[in-house]
Amino acid sequence: LQAWDQVPVSVQQVLSVEMARTGARDQLFQSSPVSGSPALLVYYGPALLQRCHNMGAMVQSLCALAAIYEAGRRLWPVDDSHPNQTVTLEIGQLKAMSISEASGKWTGEESLEGRSIWVLTQRNSCEAALELVPAAKVNELVCT
Repeated sequence: LQAWDQVPVSVQQVLSVEMARTGARDQLFQSSPVSGSPALLVYYGPALLQRCHNMGAMVQSLCALAAIYEAGRRLWPVDDSHPNQTVTLEIGQLKAMSISEASGKWTGEESLEGRSIWVLTQRNSCEAALELVPAAKVNELVCT
């Protein structure tokens, strides 16, 4: 709970809304009544948080998790015309490393070829995967 109090309110709002969304028509939590579909399921989300060994890592991981939900919501906006839908956002590549390693520190001196960017890529109508992609390859993703 201490880490929760340290993340920005915007992060708290994203996590509160997305984790309360069931995607099921007329199914709402009394304490957090959020409707709409699809629900976003972050596969390996709990594992990302379980790996945190200090407050700083937990804060970074909560912020990363919110960013993943936001990226997923850009790919799958809330659409009440398709109830009872869940989309899986797979983050296995991210949870396999520490959050400090995953976030990296860019000094600005590296070339574009030496940098990588986390990208949530849609795989099909109900799945996406978070991947670390070389920055020079990002434009290729837009064309596919």
